[in-house]
Amino acid sequence: MGRACQIVIHLQRNGLRKCAYPFDATRTTFESLKAVLQNDLEDFFTKEVIVPDEKFIEAFVRQGNHAWFPVINTRYNINFPHAFKSREHFLHSFAEVEAAFRRRTIRMFAALDSGDSTLLVRYHISKAEAAELRDIIRRKFPCARFDVLAINDADVVCHDWQLENVIPYRMALAAGTHAMDPAFDANWRRLYLRVLYTGTVPKLFFVIRFFFYRCVRLVGRLRMRMCDMRGS
Repeated sequence: MGRACQIVIHLQRNGLRKCAYPFDATRTTFESLKAVLQNDLEDFFTKEVIVPDEKFIEAFVRQGNHAWFPVINTRYNINFPHAFKSREHFLHSFAEVEAAFRRRTIRMFAALDSGDSTLLVRYHISKAEAAELRDIIRRKFPCARFDVLAINDADVVCHDWQLENVIPYRMALAAGTHAMDPAFDANWRRLYLRVLYTGTVPKLFFVIRFFFYRCVRLVGRLRMRMCDMRGS
């Protein structure tokens, strides 16, 4: 359920991202998230409300990030930093990206309506916000079996939350502009081991899967280096 892109980055790094959902890699305040959920994601990603996010674009340029062209939903004030790769992509491929977000929305609704166990993950979320998010999902999806995983910085007190269907978790998080900092990889890996998997067999499966993906990435880097050496 977002706030920013750290959750999806680390799901992918740990080989746990099987498909995309609407709030992946978006920047949302809780008020924005609440409003769009209450409206059943109406106008979440439509041409009438999506415009270039000039402030975000300037920030990316200052950081030397030219890989993405951020846009913003003017109805809900939701940022999409990674929906488009360039202004030309935005101008000429909007329908394609809009269709992708529509599929993601349908996928999320289907998961919640299915009655299968679902974990809704959001970070930097207060106790009151976590309870409100839980209640919105309960009203909108009465058949849903879910928990809200509420991740906060290590200095946030959450041992006294005691909220049904809410799992509070504290750990050191990267600042928003350093979401891909590998220094925090171990924290996220530990989170998945503790919360997403229980029991010896699932944990062993996760460890094997994690090291498999690490090996794949390492082999990819070695191949790139060999190609560079041959080219030089």
